[in-house]
Amino acid sequence: MIPQSQSTREVIRLRTGQGDCRLLFQARQYQLRPQGSDQRIELGYAGSRVLERLLRSPGEVVSREELLEYGWTDRVVSQGSLNQQIYVLRQLLGDEKGRNIIQTLPRRGYLFNPEFIEPETGEEALSAPNVSSSATLVRSRRRTLPNWVKLGGLLALTPLLATCAEHL
Repeated sequence: MIPQSQSTREVIRLRTGQGDCRLLFQARQYQLRPQGSDQRIELGYAGSRVLERLLRSPGEVVSREELLEYGWTDRVVSQGSLNQQIYVLRQLLGDEKGRNIIQTLPRRGYLFNPEFIEPETGEEALSAPNVSSSATLVRSRRRTLPNWVKLGGLLALTPLLATCAEHL
């Protein structure tokens, strides 16, 4: 059971499919951050919104239509855009093979496995960066990243995942 609503937390700590590795999800900054590292993995607007929506109700099925609407507000995109975001999120979470973290329910949608969300310890609040109001205003505008930037973020994560795999 998750003690606090996921949507009210600044930082959500997630277990990955790579043993002891943890990622900190910062929805307002559209990024994941490996715990104990200064490295940042940019998710972009849509990727962050999809993950945020899944985390809002862990263990519950979220329809593809709802994820498309939430991730791409006021835009019409194909199902392929959602498929690509889910694929990238699974890669980042080390879940591309097992699909235990983000689970697909055919013809129904996706769900985020609550076993991969760690309860808030207070450490996240201390480690979350302070964001000034002007920076918040800039980040609140919709932004999308080109696919090559997303791929670069994924490739940048590869050494971290390899390091985690060595400790298994």
